[in-house]
Amino acid sequence: MNVNVKGMFLTCRAVIPHMLKSGGGSIINISSVSAVMSKFSEELMYLVSKSAVNAFTRIVAYQFADKGIRVNGIMPGMIDTPLIYEEIMKLYNGDMEKMRQDRNARVPMKKMGEAWDVANAALFLVSDKVK
Repeated sequence: MNVNVKGMFLTCRAVIPHMLKSGGGSIINISSVSAVMSKFSEELMYLVSKSAVNAFTRIVAYQFADKGIRVNGIMPGMIDTPLIYEEIMKLYNGDMEKMRQDRNARVPMKKMGEAWDVANAALFLVSDKVK
């Protein structure tokens, strides 16, 4: 909750006054598809925090849209990053291939995304192509 929700709140509280003075800006909050799709109870607090990120993002977006501040959220699904090898691998007793197969199988396209997929979505959302 401190990282996922409080961190975003504090960041927005710090940057929005500057954006208001400069005539606008763009904020990207990172959530997770788990906030709306997961059924794993061991992830309860993660799911609650990411759901709170979604609600916070919506509220801030509505509150500041007419002031030129765009607020968007990105909800990645299964992403192949170093974190999964450090944290999630423990759930698979070190069997990397089993973990990758399991995670790939849970994705509709049958392949986890990459960090660049999230980065490119963020770049698009902060670009001039979005008005």
